Parts: sequence; structure tokens; C-alpha cells
Amino acid sequence: MTIQGKLLLEGEAYTIINYTTEITQQCDYNGRPFSKPNWKIHDIVLRTNKRNDHFFEWAVTPLMTKHCEIIFSSADGISRSSTYKLFDVHCLFYNLEFDANNTSSILYRLKLSAATTFFNGVLMLTKPWAKTDPHVTTTKKITEEEEAALIDYYLTDETNKRLTSAEIGDTVYLTIQTKNLIGELLSIDLHNPNVDFKYEGKLVENDVLKNIQVQAAIQRIALEVLPESSDIETQQMVF
Repeated sequence: MTIQGKLLLEGEAYTIINYTTEITQQCDYNGRPFSKPNWKIHDIVLRTNKRNDHFFEWAVTPLMTKHCEIIFSSADGISRSSTYKLFDVHCLFYNLEFDANNTSSILYRLKLSAATTFFNGVLMLTKPWAKTDPHVTTTKKITEEEEAALIDYYLTDETNKRLTSAEIGDTVYLTIQTKNLIGELLSIDLHNPNVDFKYEGKLVENDVLKNIQVQAAIQRIALEVLPESSDIETQQMVF
């Protein structure tokens, strides 16, 4: 089973490629704990395809705190996900790594210290310097009415008008509407016998757009319209 990790911060979802955290307790000579558990930093390496100056601002501003979520889930969506909700989080360390041999992404390493930590909706730890009241800000479990869902998807033009046809070579936009799925990966079946599509320079095989990361409740993805076969005599195709 493949596990994927996401950091949700200020409405954005970032792919986690490495994550480390630890909980420690002091003990006596018999090995019996005599202090409260200490949840140390969350050491996270993120991969993103765009620059994020707010990470830098967070790291150089000692009094700045943010709220965020760390979510681990199976790539196939079968197993239940695990969610950490962190409140009053300081960024103690910031590192940016760029490789000219891989210009499609930038790596950020952050070390985060949270005052309050929930795990799957249960309050696990609150430190003395917490500002957010954990008894007021809680993470309730999702009810049936709040279940995550793919609501709808359809093709539009640049002005967001729904399309019934397009010409070969046109750029169209796949609009995806979701609920409670930010940070998750989706596969969208475009299922069109008349045309093929190209996404990020690659042919969409079998009309199935795979591993699309949900960034917002309403999201648009640019696609290029291609002929269904090598015969391109027909320049207009009906969806």
C-alpha cells in the first residue's frame, strides 16, 4: 500500500516527501516516566512547483504562528487517513533547495513547533504558551453530511463557459468541484470517444486523468484537445 502525505496550510496543499517527529518523556533510574510527554518538532520536507515566500516570512518572524494540518492517507483511498491538526505553530527552521537538474519543483524543509496538537480529532497535547483554546477550537469527526465527495466535473473555455464542442488544438479547462477533498488525489475519467487530451505535455492515456491533487473546492485544469487518431481531417469534435 502506497502512503501519501500532505501539509494543509492557509488553503494550500503541499506534498510531503519526508516527515519526522518524536515524543519523549524523562524517566527515573528504573525507567519509569516522571514528567509529562514532550512532543518535539515536526520536521517536514515539502515538494512544490512554485515559490512560497510566506514560508520564509514565517521563519524570520519570531512571534508569527499559524494553524496547519498534516494528513497521511493511502494513495488508493481505501484506508482511513490519519490527521494531525496543529495550532499556534512556530516555524523554527527553514531551508530551500533548488536543483537545476530538476527545475519542475522546489524542496522546502521546515521544522515546526506546535502549542496544541490534535490527532484524528482527539486533543493529544497542549503546551503552556498556547494561545488558541483547544476546548473552543476542536476538530470534530466528519459526519455523513460532511463526507468528502467529488461533486461534479466538466469542460469549459477560458471564460468558464461550459463547452459542447471544440477544435483540435484548442485549450479547454477541466473544472472540478469537490467537498472536503483538499490535499487528496483524484483520477478523472474524461471518457470521450471523439477526442483525446494532452495534460502538461503528455497524452492522457485511456482518457483517464490520474493523480490530480485537489487544491481547492473548485479547481480548473488546462487540457489540449487532440484528434482521437492520427487522422485530423475533422477539425471540430463534439464532446
